[in-house]
Amino acid sequence: GLGFGVRTEPGNATPPPPGSLGEIKWDGAGGTYFWIDRAQDMFVILMMQSPSERGRIQPALKAMVYDALE
Repeated sequence: GLGFGVRTEPGNATPPPPGSLGEIKWDGAGGTYFWIDRAQDMFVILMMQSPSERGRIQPALKAMVYDALE
C-alpha cells in the first residue's frame, strides 16, 4: 500500500457515508486504517491485525466517530 484515497464526491449510498469532501484515507491489508478529515480538524488511526474483519470494523468505527461529533 503506497497509495492513498481522496474523497472527491459525497457517495451514492443513502444516506451517504460519513466524512467530508477532501478527506484522505489509507488502509492496509491487515486492517490498519487511518483517515484525515481537514474540514473537521481531525485524524483517526486504527491499529489492528484482523484482515477478515476489516470490512466490518472500519465502517463501524467511522460511523461511531462522526456520530460522536453530532
